[in-house]
This record gives sequence, structure tokens and C-alpha cells, in this order.
Amino acid sequence: MNYRTYLRVSLILSLGIFFTLALISSEVYGRLDMSRDKAFSISDFSRDLIEDLDAPLTISYYLSGRLERRVPAIAEIRDLLYEYRRISSGNISIEFIDPDEDASADPTAYGITPRELQVVENNEQTFAMVYSGIAVSYLDGLEVIPIIVDSSSLEYELSTRILALSGGGYQSVGFVLGSSDEDFSRYGSLIQFLSQYYEIVPLLSGDIFPPDLDTALVMGVSALTDGDLYQLEQMLLEGRGVLFAADRIGVDLEQNLSPREIRGVPAFSFLEHHGISIEPAWVLDGSNQVIPVQQQQGQVLVNSFQAYPQWPRIIASGVDQQHPLTARFSGLDLFWASPLTIRPDLIDNGARVLIRSSSDSVLDRNFSTDPAAGQTRLLQSMEAQGSFPLLISYEGPLSAYYEDAPAELGSLAFSDARQSAASSRLLVIGDSDFPTDLFQINNSTYNITFMQGVLEYLGGEEALLDLRTRGQRNTRLDALDNQMARNSVLAFGEFVSLILIPGAVIAFALTRYLLRRRASRKPGAVFGKKEPGESQDE
Repeated sequence: MNYRTYLRVSLILSLGIFFTLALISSEVYGRLDMSRDKAFSISDFSRDLIEDLDAPLTISYYLSGRLERRVPAIAEIRDLLYEYRRISSGNISIEFIDPDEDASADPTAYGITPRELQVVENNEQTFAMVYSGIAVSYLDGLEVIPIIVDSSSLEYELSTRILALSGGGYQSVGFVLGSSDEDFSRYGSLIQFLSQYYEIVPLLSGDIFPPDLDTALVMGVSALTDGDLYQLEQMLLEGRGVLFAADRIGVDLEQNLSPREIRGVPAFSFLEHHGISIEPAWVLDGSNQVIPVQQQQGQVLVNSFQAYPQWPRIIASGVDQQHPLTARFSGLDLFWASPLTIRPDLIDNGARVLIRSSSDSVLDRNFSTDPAAGQTRLLQSMEAQGSFPLLISYEGPLSAYYEDAPAELGSLAFSDARQSAASSRLLVIGDSDFPTDLFQINNSTYNITFMQGVLEYLGGEEALLDLRTRGQRNTRLDALDNQMARNSVLAFGEFVSLILIPGAVIAFALTRYLLRRRASRKPGAVFGKKEPGESQDE
């Protein structure tokens, strides 16, 4: 075979291999995800969910073309949708609809809302209404993601909708208002957010609970009756999870933050029977939030923010990294939180402390809401500092507190009441204010997403919890627990930035100047080449 023939054969074989690989790649697709927690790969949960579909499912992505041209992240959304279609083996179809081009498309009819986008066209700045929302249809059902602009949470949003369509709807959550001086409006942001993923059922003390509740969130306990607690206990004994957010010291926001101790309510005895006690004290924490205050300075009223130890800011070192609820902790801010204790026989036997205050914490039994008093208490109690339990989880066998249904339930009492359970899920936190709209003061939006995790855990949806928190990390600068250690690091940082680095620059400049000056004094030193005929003076 001569050289020219060899080249022809090699070229033909190379082209054949290239086209063969191109055909194979159109049918066989693979991705290599090297990220932590495989945050950019379809999870096993979603794969199983898609494989279990019994009928075709359609994903309609309403996307304005002018938005796609300006937001690079839209390409990632497209990629993820194509990945869903690929692993569905033909069960999922994808359609892309531009409402600006298709006059018959009406995404608002499905609840997909437009958003305003600033655009520059023909050298003019204008504002345009653009769409980026998804409608998922399956059998006779329809679920909507009203707006999506990046792919970071898209798998969770899609899979929860597919699960609701294929699994019979969303879980039902009893939102129990257990305090007589509260109303649902204080929890407005939380309820609005959770309603995207759950059927929220508002309940007051004295109400009869619907029998189909999957979980319950109890906000406050001062007004709970024996009838309320009996129904909640029956939920626990049937394996349905319950959170108690219980204040031991209430704060009246309408009366200048006036505190009052809550005593003699049956909920405390109920929780103690199940092994968890709430102490009549507040945790003052060196790791804390700030509170807005007004101060009179002369004739002027000045608004400022002060450190507020009565509002603990939970840091990463204070959480149980092995529990599914707190394994990927992103943050939590509490308001006037009381410490908890676990009955000794339950320690390491079903009960776990999920969240603690920092080691720079003390207990306050005087209940002062004044910021200065809290700071003084911290400084004066250095010898009594410690870390205190603030959220406790119990998962295990449970025995009933109530042997018989309270008379107040009358004929509506449970006919098949249980007296014990092999496994129950109970969460107790000594603060009912953290899920309220108070979180907006310091923009503590992680309080709401934490409550979302609470419901996922209580409802046995750990796979969804894991999916939602993939790649999630605590972004606070709180790696150091001890306040003295943090102050030392801050002082060292100030020393480096204000003294060491400027000093090094000055020393380098001074040294260079002295060396050049010494060199200039040496006999015969030449710093520039003279042109022929140029005088020395020049």
C-alpha cells in the first residue's frame, strides 16, 4: 500500500468513526458531575419518581425570547428539562413556548406571572414584561412553577410537582395556633411560602382536627387544652410527626416588649411526660442578632441597631451534623428562646439535641428585654457561660399521656384511640417567634426554609429534604464559636490590614529609596547615557 492510498484509507476510517460516534452520542448521553453532593446530577429520588410514571407527562416551559437572550442561566434550565426527558424513556415530553411569539399562549391562565425586565433596544432603555414559568400536566392534573430564573432549585420544584400529580396531592399540615394572644397574620410569610408545597390547614385551640392530617406545627402552647393535646398525641401515636414551638416566657410586642412567664398550662406536663422540659429562662448568646432601637440625642431621635443577646443566632458548630434535618444547616435566628432538657433515660435513646446555643451563652431568669441589660448579663457571667439545648428531636417508642379522651371532645373522641406507638417523631423548640414575620428585621429567610425542612422530616420525606439541600452550605462567617477567639481573629485581621501590610509597603519603599541613594553616591555612577555633545549640566 503506497502512502497516498494509506492516507485515503485513514481519512475514510476517521470519518466513519466520527459519524458513528455522532450517531451513538445522539442516543447515548452521559454527564460527569464532580461537584460536592452531586448537585448538578438528577437524584435517585427523581429518577425513581420518573420511572414510576404510569402515563405521559408534559412539561411546558413558557419563556420569553428576550429574557433567554439576556440570562445565560436559562440554558441550564433547558439542559435540566432535556435530562428529565432523556431519563423518562419517552414518558416526558417538553415544549418551549414564547408568549411574545405565540399569540394564542396565555401563561397567566395557569398562574404563571410575568416579571419586569429592563432592556436596551435601539439605544433606548425600556421595560418589558417577560415570562419564565413552567406548567406540568399529568393525566387530569396540572401543577405550576410560576417563575424560575435559574436551575439551582429546579429539580426540587419539578419533582415536588410531579410527586403531587402522581402521588395524590400534597401532604396536609395542621397549623395549630396554640396561643390566645396570637393570630395567623404574624405567620403570614411562612404560611404563604409553605402553601406552595403543602396543604396548610389553620387550626385554633378547641377545634376538631381533620383525620387526614399528615403532620402538625404547633405555634405556642399557652392556650392548648387537654382536648387539643389529646388529638396531637393521637397523631404522634399514629406515626404522624408534630413540632411544638413553645414559649416559656412570652413577650408582648404591643406593650413595649413586656415579658411574662407562662405557668400552669397542661402542655408543659404533656411534654415532660414525653421526656422534654422547657426551662423558665432565656438563653442570652454571644452569637446574636441586632435589634433596631431609637435613642434621644439632644433634640434628635436617632435610629440605630444594637447587639441583642436575647436573640440567639445559631452557628454551624451548634448543630447536629448527623441528623437529616440539620446535616446541611444554612442558618437559624431565634427570638427570646428558652433552654430545653431531656429526661436522662431518653438521652442517646431516641432523643437528640439538634441545635444548641454557642458556648458564649448564659441563662437569664430576670427576663429583661432591654439590649443593654442582656449585654451586661453576658459580661458579668463569664464564669457561668455554656451551651444550652434549644431544639430537641425524639424518634422512638411513645406511651400515651392521656388514658381516656377528655370530656370536652364529647362524641367526637377517637373511637380507636391508641395507647402506645413503636415509633413517633416529635420536635420541640423553646421559641414560637422564630417562624413569625419577625425574621424580616434581620432578613433571616433561612428561618422559613428551616421550617420547610421540619415538615419534610416530620412527614418522612427525607429524600426531598436531601434533594432540596444538596450543595447547600452555611455561608455565615461563624466558624469560630468562642467570642474571645473571634475577637482575636478580628484583631489579627485589623493588625494585618491596617499595620502589617502598609508597614511592609512603606519599609520596602524606604529600603529601595536608601539603596538607590547609596548607589547614586558611588564614584562613576551613571544613571543615563549622554548623547554626544551633551553637556554635563544638561
